[in-house]
Amino acid sequence: MNVDKATIAVTGVGMVSTLGLDVVTSCAAAHAGLIRRNELEFEVFDHNSGDSIAIKGCSVPQVTYGFEKMGRLIALGAAAFKDLLNRSLAKHWSENIGFVVHIGNRFYENYQYEIELRQQIKDSDIFAEVSKAYRSELANQEEWAKHHFIENLLKSVGGEREIGINQIFLGGSACANDTLQIVMNFLKEGKMKKCIFMTIDSLLETSMLEALQQLGLLGSEVNPGGIIPGEAAACILLEKHKDINQSELKTLGIIETPFTRVSSNHRFSDNPPDPLALTTVIKNAIGSSPSPELIKELIGVNNGDRYRSSEISTTLVALSTQNVFTVNPVHVSACEAFGEIGAASLGVLICMAVCGFERGYIQGPKVLLWMVSDDGKKGAVIISKT
Repeated sequence: MNVDKATIAVTGVGMVSTLGLDVVTSCAAAHAGLIRRNELEFEVFDHNSGDSIAIKGCSVPQVTYGFEKMGRLIALGAAAFKDLLNRSLAKHWSENIGFVVHIGNRFYENYQYEIELRQQIKDSDIFAEVSKAYRSELANQEEWAKHHFIENLLKSVGGEREIGINQIFLGGSACANDTLQIVMNFLKEGKMKKCIFMTIDSLLETSMLEALQQLGLLGSEVNPGGIIPGEAAACILLEKHKDINQSELKTLGIIETPFTRVSSNHRFSDNPPDPLALTTVIKNAIGSSPSPELIKELIGVNNGDRYRSSEISTTLVALSTQNVFTVNPVHVSACEAFGEIGAASLGVLICMAVCGFERGYIQGPKVLLWMVSDDGKKGAVIISKT
């Protein structure tokens, strides 16, 4: 495969998940179909039996036990970063390495809070005042993250490391595609030689589980069609393909152009699932890719939830009807192995793809990754093996 020298390559990966504290174990276990669900310190009431039922989730207690909110995300990110350092980066550190992190924006928790607020406060002026105060608190948390998250993550890993451009973004799984595009632009413009692109999220804190339960989304024996919550972090080392010989790192995969699109139809819009947005980003990714007939596998985030499953099934029917693929691709869902991992999804999908290339369990030389966020955003990107 001929590669444009301006192309962005993956030269290192690190990861932590419920299936393993490193990328190789996590991805190999996922490919083998292993499932690990841990009992959480959270229960739901079964009205039929009158019993309380413990919820299970895809947790990483060895890493996150005792941590909350930003501290939990920092612990996950530090574990994935250590894996990347141990695998490939420790000998190749330079001051011109960028550090760009994408973390969850607590979408479900914030949405549920707004619902409760509207139910409790009928006066519109008081509601506006309380809502403004809450959003101000969220803005303060985001501002803290922008100034201190990466600093604290690096401190928790230990050692003195100078970094170049460092930024943090908040959003859902599909929004991470936009963050990836920003990283790729930085590299192409020469603002950094290498960049660590990190995605992190956890849906396992009590406040998040309560929000999922109130929204009717939490998977359990009572609600078998719900979300199995999880947590994970992934670290991707990216650089321009033409610079790889200088760094002595090998190419694990090539990142093609990421595509995103926002749909007005989403879970909380009171509209049925609409496949148009997801179909469009997938078709855009395929249309921009050299030799799209080489795509033999799709890896995505079908978390088993009824709404998500309906949206994805209608999308696949639309793609099949339009003959978008020259062969029927294999469909893999990261959520089967890792649970719903929100903003961490894109990094985890990239790890699954390049580990699959490296170990021969991806069927073809190209794999299409797709993401869906419940705020209406969809994303797709193709990873190629060189």
